[in-house]
Amino acid sequence: MLDLVACSFSKMVTSSESKVYRLVLFTLKQKTIRVGHAYPNPLSRKESVLSIPISLPEGENEVELSLQNIVGGKVELSATGKYKGGRQSLQWAADFNQLSAGLFLLRIKTYNPVIGVTTKFAKVILK
Repeated sequence: MLDLVACSFSKMVTSSESKVYRLVLFTLKQKTIRVGHAYPNPLSRKESVLSIPISLPEGENEVELSLQNIVGGKVELSATGKYKGGRQSLQWAADFNQLSAGLFLLRIKTYNPVIGVTTKFAKVILK
């Protein structure tokens, strides 16, 4: 997946002295993960699927999802998988009913052979 990083205009002059402008686009390969807002949020403990919009770097990515309580202690729930680069929505099916209501941190840890390990966090409210 390529992201637009910057653009510039350069002036070219033709023999008729009319001004022609050329748009030059610079692109750069994505070098990090981007995480959207997990939904539904707040999450009812009766629901069993949490959707996480994510954009991953090109290549194969190992992704680990886990919930942590607000002080950083890992909760029993976790999931792992391998995903290709690009935008997608990860669907995490788990038994959230075993958790008490409160604020949790969704930890998204990825490994890509080119950029290494990246970790992002998102807030999830469980009601």
